[in-house]
Amino acid sequence: MQRVPDDAYSKTLADVVFAKVWARISEENDQTRPYVRKQGERYWSGERPTTPYAGSWKPWLIGYGSRFRAAPPPPDGSPEDLQELERVRTAVAHRTPEQQRAVLYWAGGPETETPAGIWLLIANHHLASMRPPLERVLSARSTLAMTMADAFIACWDTKYVYWTKRPFMRDPAIQSSIETPNFPSYTSGHATVSAAAATVLAYYFPGQADRWMTMAQEARDSRLWSGIHFPIDNDQGFLMGKAIATYALRGHLAGGDP
Repeated sequence: MQRVPDDAYSKTLADVVFAKVWARISEENDQTRPYVRKQGERYWSGERPTTPYAGSWKPWLIGYGSRFRAAPPPPDGSPEDLQELERVRTAVAHRTPEQQRAVLYWAGGPETETPAGIWLLIANHHLASMRPPLERVLSARSTLAMTMADAFIACWDTKYVYWTKRPFMRDPAIQSSIETPNFPSYTSGHATVSAAAATVLAYYFPGQADRWMTMAQEARDSRLWSGIHFPIDNDQGFLMGKAIATYALRGHLAGGDP
């Protein structure tokens, strides 16, 4: 077999990429830390919470995860808090088959795409149907991925600052239609990531802006319909996601329209 000559350009490019990857990993390791768990009856009471340090990861575009930290939820037992709990009971009791289909579509359970993965597939299908210039494809997809990653980090910062209980922890009679994730409730990751994704896609493809936002609202509301989130989790997450995307787009694309 004839030996293929070394490709000096490819080797140099690979060395540059790997150097950047290792530098990023080093930065992550230097700043990653667990959040202090809150103790007491009012706080989330599960065991071995998932990624309790993700809020300290290094974002791509927003600087640091706590930049968009949500305000505290209503105190337990307050009128606002009790109304939130009643709204979950009502949503679960009146869940329709169509709502349950949305719950399952956006669930992101084992062996399925995560919500961020679903949004990337949505973007891929739209890009394939439009066939825009390669530069625009790369810009749209990379900006979408980085913004959703930052939305996740910011959401997890909020989750592990407040350690709020899930609805079933407040009222055992609430039976969710899917498995409740093993981490605190406030705010909703689905709402945060989906609002960020819809805002980015609306920037690149404004003709479909209503479609993107309608899908994001369905992803947000599916978490209430399933019984695993309070309305305030979804509403505040949605506001956070939109704010993160707006900030990211303003900074990342300050040089002009991609």
